[in-house]
Amino acid sequence: MTKDDQDADFHIPSEPEGFKNLLKGVSLKNTIHELHTSELDSGSDVTNEQFALLRAYYPPYVKRTAFGKYCKKELDLMKARASARELLDASLSYGNMLRVEGLNYPNAFVRFLQQLRGLSLTKADKKAMEDPAEPRPDARRKAQSPPAERIETKSRRRRAARIVRYFEDILSQEGDEMSETSNGSQDRNVESRKMASNPDGHPQCADESIVNACCINLLETLAQLIPSKRSNWTLARLSFTAEFERGEYTAITDGALYTKDKHIVQAIVEVKPHIRSSILTKVEKQEASEIVAWMKKSNGDGLPQLGGHRLLVGQNQHEVYLMFAKPDEEYQAYLDSSHNVKNDQGFLSIQACGPWSLTDRGEDLDELCEILLAIIIRASAEVV
Repeated sequence: MTKDDQDADFHIPSEPEGFKNLLKGVSLKNTIHELHTSELDSGSDVTNEQFALLRAYYPPYVKRTAFGKYCKKELDLMKARASARELLDASLSYGNMLRVEGLNYPNAFVRFLQQLRGLSLTKADKKAMEDPAEPRPDARRKAQSPPAERIETKSRRRRAARIVRYFEDILSQEGDEMSETSNGSQDRNVESRKMASNPDGHPQCADESIVNACCINLLETLAQLIPSKRSNWTLARLSFTAEFERGEYTAITDGALYTKDKHIVQAIVEVKPHIRSSILTKVEKQEASEIVAWMKKSNGDGLPQLGGHRLLVGQNQHEVYLMFAKPDEEYQAYLDSSHNVKNDQGFLSIQACGPWSLTDRGEDLDELCEILLAIIIRASAEVV
């Protein structure tokens, strides 16, 4: 049986009680600490047993239309959203973006110039984000820009052409009707978890890097609206190694939000060129493994105040989901050691919200930008 077949038969729990039943049926070990490295696959190829022992579960998705209530109750983000709305309403370029009908619009190349600044992110900066134990790079160091001839390679030109074609396709779909998403069923059967996406209407994107660039470009452009911002988004693929008592695995993200001074990772990004419903179990297992690996490398200092949640921004094709992960009181102890936690204690809840369609420049995109900007505002407020 292939891993895809195994994923099809594997049901991710929606609550701790269902998760305990999963442990009985799948697990041959009591904790993640009993698995050797040879039994732990990478974060992008998680086995069912490995996932079960991570003790992470996905409650029923919060629909976009219900996010306001969830935001107020769980994230305490309403004041930040009000501040974000003021910044968006005052931004002429943001208003133009919502109305644009093609690529020939004023300031079309500003985002490209902003992206060039990302080339100053060095390997030392990246290493500091991946492993806080590593020596910090000199904050006063100024990286030299690479020669123009290195930037202007054939591969980069081909990739740029693909990105332009992608955005032209996105813009041409502006009038397409997008249906509401629904994921309220307690049944974790894949058939009952169909999203509002139409796989036939939106075939798989040709290259994941295009989705990645689209996601980070939006996030960093929003961040530019904040005066004296203290956090940046990066396309750098951060590698987090989760070390346990007998083994370890490595998870690689598709980007991150980090503090400019101490390089503390405040949120992570995971993108896929597929519609989420077509790879639901696989992507949820990967997201969980990345969040856990990030938690193993971070003590939680400097995170945006989101009601005790950590954020993973997920873009699947043209849709964005927000994953808010919150451990219970015993979960960190479970990750740290197998000696001080009972088998039925210590779980990680990952609340997925969405999707918001990037091709709908009406309520979907406008609301998403407000939420993301509010989170960035909150993240900058945590930097001291």
